[in-house]
Amino acid sequence: MITPPMNQPMKVSIVTPSFNQAPFIETTIKSVLAQNYPHIEYIVVDGGSTDETPAVIERYRDRIDRIICEPDEGQSDAINKGFRLATGELLAWINSDDYYFPNAVSTAVRAFEQEPALDLVYGDCVYTDEAGQFIKYFSEVRPFDKNILLNRSNFIMQPTTFYRRDAAENVGFLRKELQYTMDWDFWCRLAKAGCRFRYLEDTLIAVNREYGTTKTIAGGGGRQREIMQINREHGTSTLPWAAISFRIGDALRRRGMDQRNFAFYRAIRKLKRTLYREKQVHPYGIEAYGDKVEHKFRICLPWYGDIPHMVAIRLRKQGNSAASAQLACDDADVEIAVEPGESERVELPVAAEQFDHVIDVRGSWQGPADRSSSLHLEVVEVGT
Repeated sequence: MITPPMNQPMKVSIVTPSFNQAPFIETTIKSVLAQNYPHIEYIVVDGGSTDETPAVIERYRDRIDRIICEPDEGQSDAINKGFRLATGELLAWINSDDYYFPNAVSTAVRAFEQEPALDLVYGDCVYTDEAGQFIKYFSEVRPFDKNILLNRSNFIMQPTTFYRRDAAENVGFLRKELQYTMDWDFWCRLAKAGCRFRYLEDTLIAVNREYGTTKTIAGGGGRQREIMQINREHGTSTLPWAAISFRIGDALRRRGMDQRNFAFYRAIRKLKRTLYREKQVHPYGIEAYGDKVEHKFRICLPWYGDIPHMVAIRLRKQGNSAASAQLACDDADVEIAVEPGESERVELPVAAEQFDHVIDVRGSWQGPADRSSSLHLEVVEVGT
């Protein structure tokens, strides 16, 4: 059992597993090193990459506490290697294509300090593409519910999680034979062991990159089988609801249908929410599976590249009347009229002297209250 001395701050051990992720891992490393919490132990476990990953890691050797470069038996095995070397009271892993918001660690530590009985905390997540451009927010997140976790869905986004080392050791870290669902299985085992979870509501913690070759998207049949396996192992209901839901969504995606705009898919989601008595979630004012925004919305994501000089947002008005949109970023504040059926591009300058690794655009729009009236977000661009 690792317990810090009286009145000593908690150490947080973060593990990054990697294999051939040269285009992304530098952003991951920067996001850990940029944290505003000083008591971090950082461990990078590379499985013998053959691309430029080792060279990227080497550039930061003097700021990484432990580097392991050797073949492993997969992602779970690599993470477990790091966990076994870790000396922190709190653990986390951040994959080499994901990354943190600058205040992620200090936010998690504060939650554990406020509630010493907690075992795991998790928060909100942003999806970006390969280039780090905003796509959407993870909308399945919700306050902890053991029954839903075991039976219906993994509503906890892995890169937003931090947990006590004692709890992780108690359930045995990750199962290395799992390739797609090791995180969900880990949460389920912690929940069944009686661990206490807390959702840090309206708190952005991490970014999950979404692109065609990620395991989550490209997993196919292998991922389906693992979801079914874990659902049957941990679920308490007769039907494996999580596996069924995934199979429907994956079948639609594989037929080349855009889930965010496909009417039948939206109808299925509405039926599911009705059956489960779930509320429609519009995280930060942006519709979960579409580009529609509410009257107040926010686009927020970390940025660890060159300081951007501007953020551009394209807005499109639907309905029979015009709308007025107000957008703000740093000290910049722009108001623009958007005509029905037309698209308007709004450019917001970024104040370099204020920039602290976060792009944060807040917007609102005024228009008639009829149901046909809505504003849509088409494009988010960051200029450097």
